[in-house]
Amino acid sequence: MANRSIHNRIAKTLLPFVPMDKIDDTNRVTDEPVKWLGPSHRVTRHDLNPVKMDSMLVNRGDWQREMVRQVHIAVDKTQAGKTIEKVMEIYDNLGYIAGNRGSRKHRK
Repeated sequence: MANRSIHNRIAKTLLPFVPMDKIDDTNRVTDEPVKWLGPSHRVTRHDLNPVKMDSMLVNRGDWQREMVRQVHIAVDKTQAGKTIEKVMEIYDNLGYIAGNRGSRKHRK
């Protein structure tokens, strides 16, 4: 499962016109059910239909939030999304191993 920072980076790359605070909040709300449902949290807020009630809880009628939500779902549910997620994790790990000070892991 992609962590929120990876979801945020993928969304920002694909949707550079959407403010980062909106991207982060959308991804946070999309995965919020993980707190009480665990790994099976995708049964809610991960439907492709933008007008379903659980989708509206995330997008709040905002088209930019809906675009971020759709990117989030694509990363979670498609093989291409899973591949992008893995490539980003490998990139982060290689940067950490090489001592790259720009790596996210060094900033924590």
